Amino acid sequence: MSNNYTPVFDDLIPRFKTMGALVYGVVWRYCQMRDGACHASYESLAAEIGVGKSTVRRHVENLRDAKYLAVIFDKANASNWIILGEKQVGTESTSEKAGVQREQGGAQRKHLRKGEQVSRENTEETKDLRKPINKPGNASHSRKRKRAPFWNDDQKVLAEHFSEVSGLPIPKLEGRAFAQVTKSWKLPLAQMFELVGSVTDARKLIAQTVREMRADKLTISAPRSI
Repeated sequence: MSNNYTPVFDDLIPRFKTMGALVYGVVWRYCQMRDGACHASYESLAAEIGVGKSTVRRHVENLRDAKYLAVIFDKANASNWIILGEKQVGTESTSEKAGVQREQGGAQRKHLRKGEQVSRENTEETKDLRKPINKPGNASHSRKRKRAPFWNDDQKVLAEHFSEVSGLPIPKLEGRAFAQVTKSWKLPLAQMFELVGSVTDARKLIAQTVREMRADKLTISAPRSI
């Protein structure tokens, strides 16, 4: 690969969240090779960014359906490989990059357009338009709707990652659980993020620490325990 870092493109975060943008970034990095394709397996991509194989597969499928990626089956090697799709980010000249990808895709792109690539009719924009308009209620109802969410985007990504690598479910926020979840989950995750400065590095720190604690047969009960 020509780069030794994984970019996270801001343009994708509003629609695919931070994890989706990160999965696109690692595929994009592999696609900078000579043939313009990512030949890495889902397991390899997952190991690169410190998540599970199913997480990578799910986000690749979402990006594929939105035409940011294209998954092609290589009959000769009985394997899948990924190229950048019709919609692209992270380049100064989108039209120029699209032209290069068309030349590199060749016959595989033609085959893909005939039936292997599926488009979703219900895009996020369409879903938003179909949502009913909420009529204003009483003052207390309005205050509840304006309350900030418990997790911000970065904390939610880290909480989901910790849950995935540790096998522990994210606690439900019921009754008096807010204070306990804040102390044992939210604050430790926020401190990890501040310690390393990025979601990617915080995820790697979580995965590495969990592996080491399991090797030492230590109890993992929440992010606070690591």
